[in-house]
Amino acid sequence: MQKDARSSVRERAAPHRSEVNSLASRALAVLAARSPRSGEAAEPSLLALLETAAFEQDRGRRLKVLDDLQGRGVSDESIVDLYIPALARRLGEDWCDDRRSFAEVSIAVARLQSMLHDIAVDWAQERPGAADALEVLIVVRDQEYHTLGALIAATQFRRAGAETRIALGVTDSEILAEALYSRVDIVAISASSGENLDSVARLVEKLKQREDAPVVAVGGSALMSCDDLAARVGADIATCDPREALRLCELTRSKDDRTKAGGRKPPQSASAP
Repeated sequence: MQKDARSSVRERAAPHRSEVNSLASRALAVLAARSPRSGEAAEPSLLALLETAAFEQDRGRRLKVLDDLQGRGVSDESIVDLYIPALARRLGEDWCDDRRSFAEVSIAVARLQSMLHDIAVDWAQERPGAADALEVLIVVRDQEYHTLGALIAATQFRRAGAETRIALGVTDSEILAEALYSRVDIVAISASSGENLDSVARLVEKLKQREDAPVVAVGGSALMSCDDLAARVGADIATCDPREALRLCELTRSKDDRTKAGGRKPPQSASAP
C-alpha cells in the first residue's frame, strides 16, 4: 500500500445543539457515504477494527489497521466501498443516539477521510482518462460539508474508467461555468437531507438548459429522506451508485448519436432506465 507522508485534520468548534440536527448528515457525512454494494454486509469484527483506527491519534497505527484488514482478505475496494461508508453511518447513529459527542464523530470522520486517501491514493488523483472516457464533475455546493461520500464516489467513477474531477464548496455560478467550460458528460451533485432541494432544482434546471446538456445525477443523504429525489429536483437519475450514472450516460450518448445520424435534434435530457 502506498503511504502519503502528510495528513491533516481540520479542527472546528462544536455548534450549538439547535444547529446540530441539520448538520448530522452534512458536516459529519454520516449518511452521504452510502455503499453501492448493497448485496454485501461489513463483517462486524472487521468493522470494529476500523472503528478503533478512526479513534486512533497516531497515523502509523491507523495505517497498520489498514494493513491488517488487507491481511485478513479485505480488498482495497471493499474498504473504500463497504467498510468506510458503513462506519460513517455507525458514527452518525452513535451521535444521534448520544453515544458519542459531535467533536468525537467529527474527528473520527476526518480520520476516515484521511484513511480513504491513504488506501485509495491511486484512485484519488485527477488524471487523463482514455480518449473516449466519460468526463464527470462531482460537486459539493457552497455551505455543504458532507465531503466523504463525494470522495468515495470519485474513486468509484475513476475505477470505472471515467475522467473525474471534484469541486468542493463551490457556488452554483462556479458549477455552471465549470460544466460549460469543460463540457462534462455527467454532473454529479451531492445533496444532503438538510439541504434546500428547491435550490438544487434551480441548479439542475440551469444545467439542463444547454442543448448538449450533461446527464445530471444527484446522490447523498437526501436519498434517504426523499423517495422521488430525481423527479423532485429534475435530475436524470438519483442514485448512490456511480455505475448507474455511467450506464445512463452511455445510453444517452448512444441515443444522441443515433438521433444525430437521423437528422433530428438530440434530446435535452434522458430518463433513467
